Amino acid sequence: MDYQAEATASLLNESYTFQSVSGKNTSFAQSIQGTPFFFRSGHLASCSALFVHAGGQICYSVPVHFRQAPLPYALVLFITEGGGNVIFEGESIAVTTNDILVLPPNTCCRFDTTHTPFSYYAFYLSGSVVCDYLSLLCKEEPYFKKNYAKENIIRGLLPNICRQLESQEEEASLHLSTMFHIIFSTLLDTCRNDTKASRLPEHVAHMKQIYDYDYAASHSLDSLENELRISKYRLCRDFSTHIGMPPVQYLNQVRLREARHLLCTTDLTIREVGISVGIENTTHFINLFKKNTGITPLQFRQNYKL
Repeated sequence: MDYQAEATASLLNESYTFQSVSGKNTSFAQSIQGTPFFFRSGHLASCSALFVHAGGQICYSVPVHFRQAPLPYALVLFITEGGGNVIFEGESIAVTTNDILVLPPNTCCRFDTTHTPFSYYAFYLSGSVVCDYLSLLCKEEPYFKKNYAKENIIRGLLPNICRQLESQEEEASLHLSTMFHIIFSTLLDTCRNDTKASRLPEHVAHMKQIYDYDYAASHSLDSLENELRISKYRLCRDFSTHIGMPPVQYLNQVRLREARHLLCTTDLTIREVGISVGIENTTHFINLFKKNTGITPLQFRQNYKL
């Protein structure tokens, strides 16, 4: 490890106080032994707009309690298994599988596992862009928390982030910055969609939810008319009015967004990607993708796969 990585490791080791169910004290260094957790080297950390100092996946097989002293980093947690409570500014925040929790810099908190094994990804970030994102995400609360059980984009990026953290290639920092821009942008989009959805008519909100989470299935206006007991003409008109585009166009946008994610993070063939997002005709999928992005799915994969 270079000086930057050693300084981060030392700071984290000094800032955490662990205690396991056996009553034994454990250091941060001991808690990550044998886990895919990495410390970033790099002389650009102090001037970078978004720098990932450390991160990886940590798992506790037995109940654990720990305290975190204030750190100069924002902390991004993604829970993959188990549950726990974070005590932050006097509030108890329950976290469970598929929750994302973002805590701002200089946070002092306590954490207790409630269900083990408990596994999570933790990333420590700094930079002006991180602060900009936090100012938008933490408008309602001094932290951000959301469950992403159905958000494949973020879950798919986590292993890639760990691989870039481990890499010593110069471009790794750029890849890490790009991936966290995607994550933070996705979080902001979710916030906006939640706010917008709370003002939508019930039938429009229901249609949007179907398209967002069941995009691979076929959803004709006739079937929605039967399900919602509202004429398909009114469904189409109201959806276009409140969402800003016709139902088919919105559904295609959702499908293409998921297709871009699959092209970046999997080795599925172009045909398999199209089928996975609900577009079985490969020629139609390629034409639709090129119309939306300006390039073919294969060109997109070659340019952007990490």
